[in-house]
Amino acid sequence: MQKPLRVVYALLFSLVTCPLLAQVYGTIYDQSTGDPLIAASVLVDGTTIGTVTELDGSYRLTTVPEGEQTITFSYIGYESFTATVTVISGNRLELDARLKPAGFTGEVVVVTGQRQGQNAAINQQVNSNTIVNVVSQDRIRELPDENAAESVGRLPGVSVQRSGGEGQRVNIRGLSPKFSAVALNGVTIPPTGQGGRGLFNVFVPGGGGTVSPNVDDRSVDLSMIGSESLAGIEVYKSMRPDLDGDAIGGRVNFLTAKAPRTPKYFVTALGGYNSYHETWDNYKLNFNVSRRFLDNDFGLLLGGGYSRIDRSSDQSAANYVFQNETVLNGISLNDFSVDRERYNATAVLDYQLGNGHELLLSGLYGRTEVETVQRGVNLQTRLNGGSIYAGTNSGNIDLANVSLTGRHPFGKLDFSWKATYVRTRDLSNQGFSYGFGDNNPYDGQVIPQDDAFAAVRLYRYDPTQLSGGAPGGGGFTERSDANYVGSMDVQRDFRLDGIKTSGYLKGGIKLQSKDRTRMTLETTGLTDSPQFRFAYMDAFPERQEVREGPAGAPFIETGNDLSGFFDGEFPILLSLDPTQAEGLFRQFENLRRPFINPGVNDYLAEERIYAAYLMVDFNISKRLNILGGVRYEQVDNNYEANRLVNYSEFIRNDAYTNSGTLEQATSSQDYGELLPMVNLRLNVLQNNDNSNGLDLRFAATRALTRPDFYNLTPFISINNSSRTIQRSEPNLLPTTAWNYDAFLTAYHGKYGLFTLGAFYKTLENIDFLYGRPVPADDLVERFGEEFSNIRRSFTVIEPVNAPETTTLRGLEVELQSNLNWLPSPLDGIVLYGNVTFINSEAKYPVTVADTDPNTFITTFRDTIRSGPMPGQSDITANLSLGYDKGRFSGRISYNLQGNSLAVVGVNEELDIYTDDYVRVDASAKFRVTDNVFLIANANNLLNRRDASFVGVDRLTGDASIFGTVYWLGIRYSGSGRERDSR
Repeated sequence: MQKPLRVVYALLFSLVTCPLLAQVYGTIYDQSTGDPLIAASVLVDGTTIGTVTELDGSYRLTTVPEGEQTITFSYIGYESFTATVTVISGNRLELDARLKPAGFTGEVVVVTGQRQGQNAAINQQVNSNTIVNVVSQDRIRELPDENAAESVGRLPGVSVQRSGGEGQRVNIRGLSPKFSAVALNGVTIPPTGQGGRGLFNVFVPGGGGTVSPNVDDRSVDLSMIGSESLAGIEVYKSMRPDLDGDAIGGRVNFLTAKAPRTPKYFVTALGGYNSYHETWDNYKLNFNVSRRFLDNDFGLLLGGGYSRIDRSSDQSAANYVFQNETVLNGISLNDFSVDRERYNATAVLDYQLGNGHELLLSGLYGRTEVETVQRGVNLQTRLNGGSIYAGTNSGNIDLANVSLTGRHPFGKLDFSWKATYVRTRDLSNQGFSYGFGDNNPYDGQVIPQDDAFAAVRLYRYDPTQLSGGAPGGGGFTERSDANYVGSMDVQRDFRLDGIKTSGYLKGGIKLQSKDRTRMTLETTGLTDSPQFRFAYMDAFPERQEVREGPAGAPFIETGNDLSGFFDGEFPILLSLDPTQAEGLFRQFENLRRPFINPGVNDYLAEERIYAAYLMVDFNISKRLNILGGVRYEQVDNNYEANRLVNYSEFIRNDAYTNSGTLEQATSSQDYGELLPMVNLRLNVLQNNDNSNGLDLRFAATRALTRPDFYNLTPFISINNSSRTIQRSEPNLLPTTAWNYDAFLTAYHGKYGLFTLGAFYKTLENIDFLYGRPVPADDLVERFGEEFSNIRRSFTVIEPVNAPETTTLRGLEVELQSNLNWLPSPLDGIVLYGNVTFINSEAKYPVTVADTDPNTFITTFRDTIRSGPMPGQSDITANLSLGYDKGRFSGRISYNLQGNSLAVVGVNEELDIYTDDYVRVDASAKFRVTDNVFLIANANNLLNRRDASFVGVDRLTGDASIFGTVYWLGIRYSGSGRERDSR
């Protein structure tokens, strides 16, 4: 019999006939602090039987041979420990181990927060059978990060999309956030709402440019998750069959832990100062407490936090159109006063029922609230117009997760189950605003078309020339996504002594039921209402200074000095008082215009995902591990939405005519995907206790990403002023991809970890919004007789699948090392660094306008052009230099993100790119007593601007200034967790 067939036969025979073997279980601790060691290695000498510890330091071996056995416990950076025990078949044997830090200089070894965090991350990455990067709990608490997105962004191949000066969403390996899954304890977090400007390519007749279609994608806003509540963060680069398959870019998994045996608690309080906006109104407070009761059978962990951060900013934004060349269309200047509050709470209860049976109940809640006051100026440089405006708006986003998990060993089988409810909710209040126009702001001056800043400096503000103002507001948009998830898994460990093979066979099923809604209340202003103008003049005759309607002078705010706006680069000398907007709106609210479109963007989505998988993990000798299997996912979608019908009058007249009606429409879609996956790890070099080694890792996995919600919703939305029609495509195909990885990992208990890897992805059917002009005669064929009287073309924006394969390739390098083997004082240095190079190529359909110079007749031609994937930076890099010795621990961190494509324009000249971003942070901690620590952090030391540029000529785009924030505070730890380990 050939060897592969012998392996299969031996495995099946073992699963059916193998008697109940002995179990050895226990927990591995740090000898000095009592902290559990995560991902420590446990190995039965002379066999391939082994495992790694879980988040609470516990382990379990279920196939240990009968008789006297030697078991080795090892943890990189610690001295290994061996124990010889007598194993009796059918019995359970408890065996704990306490490891002490390894010393290399003969001196006392100090293991503080930075080194603990580094050791934990290295052990988790080395002992994983997939390609994964880790941010450990100790490292999370050492980093000066505002939220979980910032912490994830320090890992190789991960870049961060920012909002309000802090991380919001993450790109993994150059793919936009919707291509990656975000999970909490293995359960996918529902999407939170709009994921930025989206990918679209829109040609607008009569000048070109882009519009802003509806985007409601599958990305997750991570700003609502506070890092302090987490026990660790995993980023899976290669997938495995027992994880959800919707993760082409990767999978971020946030972890919460149960209470360890040693009681622990800490409290941290920080206050902050923003140097740019000169405000002290920043503070953070968080706590964590854990303890076990009833002879350690019952555990309770509680944590929570609150922060308030001033995220105010100055912003400039230029926009362009293409008319044989790129022409400046306008520029806006905004002063944002932003208060951002964040709440989070965590609770974990676990009960050990005996004989390995366990129940665990966990809950996590996170919420971010934002209040914004905006003052701004909008200049239409091409049309010699302008406006000044002010207003308020608010929003909140929250996450609630409750999960009940059971684990039960029954003879040869390990049975586990999980029931989870997880909900996200995103509410955006339109607030109240008003503005005034100026029809001649440049007063005959020649406006430069290639220098946005120079165009601004020519503008002259005159409050007596501002008129026509009117308030608006009162609307909101709410997205809610509730998921009910149930899963069952069965694992059978096996041992094949004849061929020195051990491992496990695992299978399971999962049901995920999603109910997602989007509700809007749209209101209009009073600008075009003659009734409002007359009513206003009657009420305030003294305010009619220039033209018909309100003038701007009575609304100018006093006492608000904006002379230092944008570092003094722009002369904003006037601003409206935003507090007057709501009162004015309420006074004349009954005069609002009728509005045709309330509810046209609402929808209800029901998504059911049924999944089943089978996975096997082989340890063949001590050198080779193969983890592979297959996952099948069946998706059933049902959507309800409102469609605008009877719109011939609506289109013939103006966009606000009260004609046309809404009717309910439905659509459905179902499909199945088979996702094979294999991960291989080859130990080229390895010592006996696995503390030093060289691994080669290979992976080939298939994954998918489902289309954005709006793209599947059966709706049609018409914007008459821009002559655009946006529609959906319920039969849009999901994006599928093959992912290939090859990595070399070298690790040493003395020198640390070095990783070099390459990856390659091929993506089929990526979807995006594409806009092209449709002549009037073709509108009837596409949309029906409603358009039979239309005599002009419209731009139709619709989702399409890319006609060709998209490819992405990259190279990752990572180094983690502490230099405690050097002589003092150099033995306190801790190093971390990574760099990733990425290149991608996608094919985008574009519509080109060709105008005959003789007849001036314009025709449209469809073609294809190449470009990078949106969100893909050519380079990302992180470097951290720390010093950890005695009472002091400090580090300075550097982050680089190269520019990336944000929006695909009608041509290369109008593509919008996020500019290069460099960020430097610093943190320091000083131990005053065994339990009291002083903490100092600084975020964004370089005061780097968030910016973008337009086209191949890198024309000025958006830019925002947030300032540097300095933090100072105190931490009290009653657990000794952060004490020096000697």
